[in-house]
Amino acid sequence: MNTFIGVDLGWYGKPSGLASISLEGSELRLRSIDRLEKVDEILGWIQSEAGSGSAVAAIDAPLVIRNRIGIRPPERELNRDFRRFHAGCHVCNLGRPFAQNVITFSRRLEALGFGHGASITPRQEGRFQIEVHPHAATVNLFGLDRIVKYKRGTREQRSPGTSPSPWSGPFPFWRRSILL
Repeated sequence: MNTFIGVDLGWYGKPSGLASISLEGSELRLRSIDRLEKVDEILGWIQSEAGSGSAVAAIDAPLVIRNRIGIRPPERELNRDFRRFHAGCHVCNLGRPFAQNVITFSRRLEALGFGHGASITPRQEGRFQIEVHPHAATVNLFGLDRIVKYKRGTREQRSPGTSPSPWSGPFPFWRRSILL
């Protein structure tokens, strides 16, 4: 079984959001959702969800940071393509306060057997960690004109004209969207 794990690392003392799905036949099935704060708990959760099989841990944070100042070249490219959708990413360098924390997190994932997945191929067996940019992915996958704002204000202020909750109902849109 292949397991896909999503991690949205909490910044500055906020909990991290965690989700795992598995590929069963031709469908993706939700396995687990959680919010945890301590790095050891997060890594334990990832290890438990991955089990002994193949797994991809998609981390919404920079995993490889080599530049002392400025912006990484991939961030510059992503911002060039997605800023107009409000889906650009933040500058990342070794001088940022979070840099050492995410580098350490990535190294600890490596110690659990999750290699960097820069060159993985579709359906490749193994355990990998990849850096993801969910806003850019959401804009691209769903053909949006801009990201869905979800962090501040009321739902109507964040995303005027959207339905009350795309995650509810007898057949939520995400289930239709992820069937292979």
